[in-house]
Parts: sequence; structure tokens; C-alpha cells
Amino acid sequence: KAVGALVMLLWLAFTPMDYNLPRAGQLQLQKKRLGMLCGFGFFTGLSLGPLLDMVIDINPQIVPTAFMTTTVLFVSLTLTALWTDKRSWLFLGGSLFSGLS
Repeated sequence: KAVGALVMLLWLAFTPMDYNLPRAGQLQLQKKRLGMLCGFGFFTGLSLGPLLDMVIDINPQIVPTAFMTTTVLFVSLTLTALWTDKRSWLFLGGSLFSGLS
């Protein structure tokens, strides 16, 4: 499962986007690359199942806590980026993430 995700990621990374192609060729290549990205997401999701089962066996509260923490951080930083008048607040995100880790 994880090998499939790695293969899809490498395939996507080594498939260049050729802007010299005609428009129809670019659209076909974009669809191919989108399929590779979806395949990467699918195989990554498959490989997360056993990991989540192991985490739930250790402590079932870890998964909802991680989900809520991620959601709160994402929403707060998104709202900060949308509502701030001074863009200097956006550099606060790097300090916050450094302090959390």
C-alpha cells in the first residue's frame, strides 16, 4: 500500500508538464497528472488504516484530539489570513508551528 503511494508520487514527480504542447495535449496531460494525484491519495489513505487502528488500540482519544487540533489551527490561520489588514500577521504562523513542535 505504501509502495503504491510512493510509486504514484514518483510517477507524478517525473511526469513534466509540457507547455509547448497544443491545448488538447496539455488537457490530456493534466488529466493524467490528476489521475496520478488521486491514485497517490488513494494509496496513502489505504496505508493510513492500519496506523489508525494501532493508535486507537493505544488510546482512542488521540484521533479526535488530533482532528480537532488540526481543524482549529487551520480555521484560525485561514481567518487570520483573510481578515488581516496588515499582511505581517501572516508570518505569525511559522512561529506558532515552531512553538507547537
